[in-house]
Amino acid sequence: MVAGHSHKSVSDDLALWQGDFTVFGAGSTKSVSTRQGYENSPGQPSPGKYVPHTRAVESGKASQGSLVSVYSDKVIVERMEFSRGQALGDAWELPLPLERHPDSPFVIAEQAPAPEFPEGAKVEVSPRPKSKDRLGRVEAQFKVWVPYAQKQGRYGRVVDYVFEALDAESGDVIVRRRTLQDFYTCSEKKAMEEGGRCKFAVADLPAGKSVKFRVTPRNAAGKGGRSLVSGAFTVPARENV
Repeated sequence: MVAGHSHKSVSDDLALWQGDFTVFGAGSTKSVSTRQGYENSPGQPSPGKYVPHTRAVESGKASQGSLVSVYSDKVIVERMEFSRGQALGDAWELPLPLERHPDSPFVIAEQAPAPEFPEGAKVEVSPRPKSKDRLGRVEAQFKVWVPYAQKQGRYGRVVDYVFEALDAESGDVIVRRRTLQDFYTCSEKKAMEEGGRCKFAVADLPAGKSVKFRVTPRNAAGKGGRSLVSGAFTVPARENV
């Protein structure tokens, strides 16, 4: 079955569902929804509620679609971004007859290996004493950036990252944020031009504390690769913010 109006980018392996039957998203040539609930999800925050500190993910102009080829023993779904003529990820290859997976519906997403950071990758942390939150209010921040996490084998394109501020001494998590990979809805080639990023407000961290930042890349099913951890940074005292 092909689903329209599925509210999911076909760059995301969760756009393919395999349970009592198989259904995949058709894509969109006009607009694409992104996952919500992230530090950099699109949308204007409301005053009085939590205001993100990280700018919205770059989704680009939607021009998605699928090329479907049916053979005697399989169906191949090529996911494309037509504006650049580039793939959104590896083509889904579905065996015929289509298998039933009621206990593990997102088969490709769940079986895909976790993405991994390239060899020698490091967490880059930049103190920003006069940055801005998503409402444009000036605040002190730590900007944290990592290079693009690469898939391992077929499927498993990185979808999001978990960013954590840790107590440098105990290793306890102080603040945890999730962010979508930049250019999440665009071709894989375009997405690789950007890494993962997140900003932490200094006001959300304990003043005078030594903190480290840990980043974990994840695929569509939430399977995480090896984490990177930064060096230690001292949180400025409030009078210096």
